[in-house]
Amino acid sequence: MSNIKTATKLHITIALFTIIILYLMNLLHGNINAFNDSWNNYINQIASRQILLQDVKTHFGYGGAIHDFKNYLIRNQDNYHKTADEHFKEILINIKYYREISNLSEIEKEALNNIEDVVNNYQKQLAIVVLMNKEGASVKKIDQIVKVDDTAAIKAFKILQLEYDTLTAQRSQSIKNWGKSSYKYTFSLFILIALFSLAFGKVVTRFVRE
Repeated sequence: MSNIKTATKLHITIALFTIIILYLMNLLHGNINAFNDSWNNYINQIASRQILLQDVKTHFGYGGAIHDFKNYLIRNQDNYHKTADEHFKEILINIKYYREISNLSEIEKEALNNIEDVVNNYQKQLAIVVLMNKEGASVKKIDQIVKVDDTAAIKAFKILQLEYDTLTAQRSQSIKNWGKSSYKYTFSLFILIALFSLAFGKVVTRFVRE
């Protein structure tokens, strides 16, 4: 009878610890899945923002579209016209890809619209420069007529960078929280396994003696 009671206790102990361990393992597994989802979200949505934004800035700024635009206006060389036009087209393509990122805020959408408006204006002015060059207009006259204000685009770049920085900070905090939770679950799991081993050893020893 005593052996039956001890065996019952052994089975109950094994079942109880097994349930608890499985529960903690399930929590840990869920936490790992949450981390994977968070990381994939960062790569697909947040990191993509920065890659596209940097590409737009590169095509837009010094050595890019504006630089070649001004060189074409001053020097009237076709290679500058060609490269400026290519840079503007690349900017618009990147803006298109940027808009395809899910969960864009209204602020980001407005910023992208502002950059696109400035680029479209540059393209129109570039066409005017081409026409005036064909007519033999002087650089001074062309410069007086062709005007583009890129202030809106510069502000838009700052807004998009700020949105990226904010999202990155939030994601970093999420990853830190995941690390803390994973450590807690893992530590608890090891403690329970150790307790289970001790309890199991005692019960088995008692059962053998009896």
